[in-house]
Amino acid sequence: MAQNLVPFLIVHRDPHGAPDFVYPPETNMASCVIASINVCRGMLRTARIRAVLVSLVREFHRSQPRPWYDDPRQGFRSLEDVTLTFINSILMVFPTVYIDDSIGSPSCLGAHPRREWRNFFHPREQSIILNGPRVRDMGTAAILAARTGNPSDHANKRFRTFIFMFANTFFHEMAHMLVTFLTQDLTLTPPNIGPRISGYSNGGIGEAGRYLETTVFGGTLEYYRDHSDDGGQPGIPHILTEGGVQRISQHSIDDIVSYYFHFPYHLEGPLVDRDSMERIGDHYPPVNLTDPMRWIVMDEYRRHCQKVDVGPQSALARLPFQPGLRAQAA
Repeated sequence: MAQNLVPFLIVHRDPHGAPDFVYPPETNMASCVIASINVCRGMLRTARIRAVLVSLVREFHRSQPRPWYDDPRQGFRSLEDVTLTFINSILMVFPTVYIDDSIGSPSCLGAHPRREWRNFFHPREQSIILNGPRVRDMGTAAILAARTGNPSDHANKRFRTFIFMFANTFFHEMAHMLVTFLTQDLTLTPPNIGPRISGYSNGGIGEAGRYLETTVFGGTLEYYRDHSDDGGQPGIPHILTEGGVQRISQHSIDDIVSYYFHFPYHLEGPLVDRDSMERIGDHYPPVNLTDPMRWIVMDEYRRHCQKVDVGPQSALARLPFQPGLRAQAA
């Protein structure tokens, strides 16, 4: 049982960007977020994802002279060892998560404000920011899905799509956090680490999250508006490639949130011109993100950190198909 208990710290950030309270894990929104995290943790355990993260480390290593992990005193025998050390640290203690109500655009689902570290990499000292209004949409979707109790209806499929969306948001941010681990500081991601799609530009700066997506999924993850649905929708998940965009199947979404992992995701329907689609968040101004960790004294927040049962038979693991369940704190 002990190996299935993992500590989480979920903090709210108000519309002005100030952290103001910690979510107990058994609350609706925190349970949904932790369920998404746990799907991402499952992805990190797969051989395919570990191999791709090793490839990212190799690409990074080619562009960095004398990185800290090359020092024999660090005890790493290979780049595989470096990668596994990072993955295992994340699996043991997940970074601090902020549900951020200062994010005004639905186009920004999450971010990792990189922080310098020395001597010992502790994930709790790093953070991942989530779009607060979008997390609230997920929490509302969970409540509506629980009322129907029908896993096949629209409300439940919508909820599982939200879990899938935020699991992949965490997965994307893991690539950025891996760069933080590799650099120890705020060194920019090398330009050779980026998406394998022509026309993508990031001002000559690499984009590790998009590198991860295109390597694993064959394209980038995008969420397009369903004009027959309301404003609280997650959007329809698609994979964007040079040839266009194609929808991720509901069967694939359901597999992933059930911990039946396969990569790339299964696609369905025709390949569509991306210019004919409207992404969730189009026409919003850019988001200016700041680091919430500068606002808090971690010692005051650590006492709120609680261990949660993430085992395969836990309520958390069953939550995507039973949205009335809640995370169980130890």
